[in-house]
Amino acid sequence: MGKPLSTTQRRENFERLVHEAESLIRSHPKRYRAKLAALAVLGYGVIFGLLGLLIALSFRCVWLIIISHSAILFLLKSKLIIALPVLIWVILKSLWVHIPAPVGYELKRKDFPALFADIDNLCSQLNTAKIEQVLLTDEFNAAITQTPRLGVFGWHKNSLILGLPLLLGLSPEQARAALAHELGHLSGNHSRFNAWIYRVRKTWYQVSWAFEQSNAPLVGTFFNWYAPYFNAYSFALARANEYEADAISAKMTNEDALAQCLIAVSTYGNLLNQYYWQPFIDPSNHKEITEQSPYGELAQFFCQPPISETVIRENIHRAYTLSTHHDDTHPSTKDRLAALHKSPEILAPMEKSAAQVWFGNAYQQVLTDFDQEWMSRNGLDVKERVLQRQKLLAELAELQAHNSDDLNQAQQLRIADLITHLHGLLKGMELYKTYLAQYPDDLEAHCYLGQLKLQNHDETGMEHLLLAMQQFSLVLPVCEAAYHYYETLGNKAECLHWRERGEAQLDLQTQAYHERNQVLSHDRLVPCELSEEVQEQLRQQLLQIKNLKHVWICKKQLEIAPEESPVNVLAYQANGWFPDEKKLTKNIIDGVGFEITTFLVMKGGAAKAVASQVMQKGTQLF
Repeated sequence: MGKPLSTTQRRENFERLVHEAESLIRSHPKRYRAKLAALAVLGYGVIFGLLGLLIALSFRCVWLIIISHSAILFLLKSKLIIALPVLIWVILKSLWVHIPAPVGYELKRKDFPALFADIDNLCSQLNTAKIEQVLLTDEFNAAITQTPRLGVFGWHKNSLILGLPLLLGLSPEQARAALAHELGHLSGNHSRFNAWIYRVRKTWYQVSWAFEQSNAPLVGTFFNWYAPYFNAYSFALARANEYEADAISAKMTNEDALAQCLIAVSTYGNLLNQYYWQPFIDPSNHKEITEQSPYGELAQFFCQPPISETVIRENIHRAYTLSTHHDDTHPSTKDRLAALHKSPEILAPMEKSAAQVWFGNAYQQVLTDFDQEWMSRNGLDVKERVLQRQKLLAELAELQAHNSDDLNQAQQLRIADLITHLHGLLKGMELYKTYLAQYPDDLEAHCYLGQLKLQNHDETGMEHLLLAMQQFSLVLPVCEAAYHYYETLGNKAECLHWRERGEAQLDLQTQAYHERNQVLSHDRLVPCELSEEVQEQLRQQLLQIKNLKHVWICKKQLEIAPEESPVNVLAYQANGWFPDEKKLTKNIIDGVGFEITTFLVMKGGAAKAVASQVMQKGTQLF
């Protein structure tokens, strides 16, 4: 086998296949659908062909047992009599695709006639499959889900999911555009093909995972190739479906309403957390928890949002600068608006929300029900946040009561952290700057200050992040922060640079994880670097454990980031002729408080080659 592909190589292969599929779907859509269908059938052919072959072999084995008793010994020795039923079970279990049914506040037809009138009207015009369930959730989103009742064999249930915050934030026209988009995914005969492709994608990922767990390398290798390939090639269909659903929505409603809907989703989705939910649950809010009405107040927030037009325009511009990428089948807001020949505009004020119009007389009851459900889930948490804030304020006051010259490094860092948490970003940044002026070698503090500055759109934060990259464990968070910062600026070159750097670091961290979580006979072991005090403390703890005759300890020489936390290997010799390795190892783990990763091996035990090396190169504790 060749060298495994890196994360960057896998992503580039995926993007290449997606571009190939998108080019084919534009130039020859029928050929693309035929190829995609052929790929789906190939997967089914392999899985059902393999299943048939395994069943035939199983019957053959039974026949051999009947006609020849000597065959029983062969089948037991070769383990075929065990392996065949296991593989058959793995395949059958994998084919039963489990897609959890959506949950939410179910809206009944008799209680919401206005909503169902719009749904029925659009379903009739679009010739959609039947909507069997309408659910209301707490998300700023809308979606259609199809839940198969018979796994890979289909018979799916169609559910329409509407987010209450979305309906509170959209006008009736904008909400109809969102509804038409979602129902557009079910319109016409193509929806059955699309739904089938979706289920096939889900199936092959589950099948490949199941084979990986069952250690069936040959079949697992096929599905490890097939599932990502099929996913990439079908990605183009999912992306095209979004544009098609937008076009359907624009035709069924109007382009302006859809454009405003897209802008609202990409803008308010981010603003809500910062300007509504965070202040709402802020422990400094002294309003009694029983007096709060989260969704009632959210409705008022949308009617009179306490957000300046400048902030809204900045967020619209920021959302508009984001490019379409391959992490999501949904195109960017910029590309979706371009397809509609629309430009980003400030959201028009609404007289009534879609929730008010669609819910009618049930509007207040829905808000009350959601308020009660929210309070049952979050009421206690909010009270705990208030108590926690009081404790943090008391801790801060106690630290600030000391003379600054009397505070050690940890205490000064704690003050900066508390100020940031309790009094906001700007005050926290000033404290971190002061702290780093005195302790410039604290790379974690550089990383945090850099992230804070970038959140405040201050590019000098990159200077701190570049310093923080000297520490292995901070490289990935630095790459993520830099990527997201340059993404908001629309700087594609820098985004690609930091993405590739992060992917390389992810590969290194994966290798480091495996290196630190196993010890093999060919690993290089070197003398341990424990101080005499720590060795003595460890010796005394081990002496309390029964049936230990001798103990040695050494360190594993790490190839990746050896400056990070070390890995030790402890070998022990047990008393008696037939020691219970599993029990003794558990007793050592229970009796010794290892502060760093330490592997335990027994002389003459399962890892006797490793134990022998530890005895030769390590320090004998007793």
